[in-house]
Amino acid sequence: MKFILNPETNMLEYVEPLFIGDALGWLWEKWTNIADAVWEWEVDVIGGAIGGILEFVGKGMAVIFKEGIMAFVRLLNTYSVEIITMGVIVCGFGMMIAPISKQENKWFGRLFTILMSGVIWRMII
Repeated sequence: MKFILNPETNMLEYVEPLFIGDALGWLWEKWTNIADAVWEWEVDVIGGAIGGILEFVGKGMAVIFKEGIMAFVRLLNTYSVEIITMGVIVCGFGMMIAPISKQENKWFGRLFTILMSGVIWRMII
């Protein structure tokens, strides 16, 4: 006869052995203990390997993303004067063409936005 403590009810419960006889029940318990140990080992080894791979890939992607943003900021810092000048030229061209299509106010707003963002960007760097 075998009794186990049920953690939910805190009461002893009778458990029928899986096989007939105590020897086979003992063997079954040993077998399940070995299976549990193998399962835990697999989870540790395989789970650790997968976790390591995911960590490696995640760090690599973070480095690539960081380097991409830094390269973009370097590009803006290097060519910001030219970008602002090109924006002002395009807005000036748009202000010359706008009376034909009756959309003059849009180009003044665009010119102001480009100039202010350019001035703020140059003050930041």
